[in-house]
Amino acid sequence: WPDILISLVAILGMTLPGFVTATVLIYVFSIRLEWFPAIAMVASDAPVSEILPNIVLPIITLTFIMVAHILRLVRTNMIEVMVSNYVQMARLKGVPAMKIVFLHALPNAMLPSINVIALTLAWLLGGVAIIETVFNYPGIGKLLINAIGDRDLALVQGIAIILAGIYIGVNLIADLLALVLNPRLRTTSGH
Repeated sequence: WPDILISLVAILGMTLPGFVTATVLIYVFSIRLEWFPAIAMVASDAPVSEILPNIVLPIITLTFIMVAHILRLVRTNMIEVMVSNYVQMARLKGVPAMKIVFLHALPNAMLPSINVIALTLAWLLGGVAIIETVFNYPGIGKLLINAIGDRDLALVQGIAIILAGIYIGVNLIADLLALVLNPRLRTTSGH
């Protein structure tokens, strides 16, 4: 049952658009339960204690979306790794199941996920304009949407360059991390 529950949550997170998730969270936690504000209306010089309640729902929305994609990928990779020869050999040698999962299988299952995690983090920094609009949060995505609406070409180009730099930097870090974690990816040029 845990696998079915995890798969269901992952599929829901992957298929529901962000604005639907945000709207449901606003309905439940802002309108019905009145725990958090529905939109962010905080001054830029406000103390942290005033800012935190305003960012809880956007953080939950974005985390749900991000974790769903990563969870689905890691689950699929874990299934493949758990039937591999070295895991079977570890079982035959009597290695405890938790040690096999956390020391042998999980690190190898995470390797293909590094690039997806990197792209998800880059998306989080700039591609969340819809979530920012739903929660009235003043982020770079909303700034980009406003610049497009105002036909401010210089600002649109500047934001595009910043976002491209973020994507390139995060992908570079992910590739370097994959090289460090998986020695099989390294090649020697000794010819």
